[in-house]
Amino acid sequence: MGIRKRSLKGLCDVILIIVIVSMLVTMPVAAFADESGNRQLNDINDKFRVVGYYCGDAFNNPIEEVQFDKFTHIIYGFLIPTKDGGLIPIEKKDELAEIVSRAHKSGTKVFIAVGGYSYQNTPLKEVFETIGASKDLRENFTDNLLKFVIENKLDGVDFDWEYPRYATAVDYEATVKLLSQKLKKEGKELSASVAGTGAADGVNAWEAIASITDETVNCFSFINLMSYDLNSDVNHSPLWFANTSIEYWLNRGVNADKIVLGMPLYAGPSWIQYRDLVKSEAQNAYHDYAKTVPLESYYNGLNTLRDKTLLALSKCGGVMIFDINEDVDWRDEKLGKYSAISMIDEVIGRLSGLTRGNAGYHVTVVIDNEELKFSEEDNMGVPFIDAASRTDVPLRKPLEKIGAEVSYDEKTKMVKATKGNITVQIPINQKYILVNGESVHIDSGAVIIGGRTYLPIRAVMEAFGYNVKWNQTSKTVYIEN
Repeated sequence: MGIRKRSLKGLCDVILIIVIVSMLVTMPVAAFADESGNRQLNDINDKFRVVGYYCGDAFNNPIEEVQFDKFTHIIYGFLIPTKDGGLIPIEKKDELAEIVSRAHKSGTKVFIAVGGYSYQNTPLKEVFETIGASKDLRENFTDNLLKFVIENKLDGVDFDWEYPRYATAVDYEATVKLLSQKLKKEGKELSASVAGTGAADGVNAWEAIASITDETVNCFSFINLMSYDLNSDVNHSPLWFANTSIEYWLNRGVNADKIVLGMPLYAGPSWIQYRDLVKSEAQNAYHDYAKTVPLESYYNGLNTLRDKTLLALSKCGGVMIFDINEDVDWRDEKLGKYSAISMIDEVIGRLSGLTRGNAGYHVTVVIDNEELKFSEEDNMGVPFIDAASRTDVPLRKPLEKIGAEVSYDEKTKMVKATKGNITVQIPINQKYILVNGESVHIDSGAVIIGGRTYLPIRAVMEAFGYNVKWNQTSKTVYIEN
């Protein structure tokens, strides 16, 4: 993360990933299990963190596009340190002042990001290492940072040293502890942006995160996991990478509430923004790949961003979007419905009443890229995972969504669904369905609960020509024509 982002190059470091995964398997789990052995975590906080990075020097989008009410934190970047412990003045001071004013009116906190990966194409690691190695420079640096925070009416600092090494772990810790002490005295907070569990631009990310000591982590209100920029010839920010990054910190014993999952709104290796991908083709909003030139685009579309948000709700304490300027304009009559931030906000709002443990069992259904929303209030039933780990979905709502006519015969205890020249009959408590009179075996029969018929929906939807996929990580059923 920085004013000039890293370029993606090379293949994924397979050996590193194998080591990481094996470590995750053997590390103690920072959670407890219920009587059935299912992993549980502490309840979701009343205020799930929604953090938005705003890079003022990299974009010229109007501040009016920012949906301040949908964030708990805005992190403004970047404030650049110098080797003498000083700070390079930000270019858009008036913009920062306006963001602070608008954010505070919405009850949103504003942090300043100090550092980033590079400045004017030069990595900042050496600057941080120089500061961290000197007691006097640490004092000067932290004093200047605190002064900047107070003068600009900010709520805190996001510390973005990319990246600490084993050799500099002590200096990183000393710098963080000193900055934390000074900020706390003024009622200000400190967060950090840290690497995901993968190699980025030749950096040993495993070393970068292992170099952050437990005592250092305790100084942060939360940590933003930069689960993107994975070296690969395909997706630079896949779902498994997000999950592995979260698991690393949980297995280190870090409280789930402190962990914020970072999600990108840009593509690699093309660096094309999500907003521009959608402008060129609206359906790109639902994909993770676009054949752009001269470089291809691998990114996170709405479905993957939803999966990651659901993952975060079930496992950690928030999400971070990098960068919010890269979303489509939510006010746009045609493209506003593809706003990633609006979608994330809607998902969080819908699950906000659940505990983190219950969120891990929440089932989401998506039909042709449109989420089918269930609620207790609409009395159409709510999907659930049964004792046999099967996903049961109330039948009527998804069948009517695809245009089928649905009826129930009380005498024969049979649900009937018809669309075009296809008729599917679903008997209750039987391990088969009838497709145009032909029997098709199913593993689990339909059941009636609360006056609604539930069934693992794959066989029925496939009978109508739909493909059905199950995402175990986000507990999402994807149904596509």
